[in-house]
Amino acid sequence: MAHSASSAKSNGTTSIKKFFGRLTSSETSSVVSSSILSTSEEIINQNLEDLTVLWLDANINSTEDCLDTQTRLRSSINYLKTFTVLDECTDNIRSVTKETIFLVVSGSFGETTTGQIHHLPQIAYIYVFCCYKAKHELWARSYTKIRGVYDNKTQFFSELTTDVKVYSQNLLSVSFLKMIREKNLFVLSLTKMQDLFGING
Repeated sequence: MAHSASSAKSNGTTSIKKFFGRLTSSETSSVVSSSILSTSEEIINQNLEDLTVLWLDANINSTEDCLDTQTRLRSSINYLKTFTVLDECTDNIRSVTKETIFLVVSGSFGETTTGQIHHLPQIAYIYVFCCYKAKHELWARSYTKIRGVYDNKTQFFSELTTDVKVYSQNLLSVSFLKMIREKNLFVLSLTKMQDLFGING
């Protein structure tokens, strides 16, 4: 039995040496570079999936400003969900565990709903898009996550899309730093394996 175990270990070592022996330094670098590029694409796609813009407004499909802004948002943001019913929107927010939400609300919905959901960690910012800016600015001051109260669709669109872009870039930077650390550990482990088995690239 001892001989069989020793033989199996020897065979395993030989197989590892053969595998690493096939990789020159340039080939090892190529493998790592390909892996980084693949992981980078995954990170970008994942970040896009992890960001969601939710818009709650009873008139979202009936006013010209809402319809026009929806069209513009969808042309630059591919993760926009709209709601006209309060409970459907809040249920969706509470069901989210791994996404970051940018919430757009009408003035009336914002006034009655913000207090119930403001504390939820998945909500990054809240934008109040309404017709009576001065009125809704009064209660909005009490909530730190409210990014602003808007009655101008151009300003609202500009600030929302800019915030989403900046937030995405920050997430991407953190993800890339994590990826680079992981890849460096991989290269270090690979080098140690090559040294361990006496393999020169």
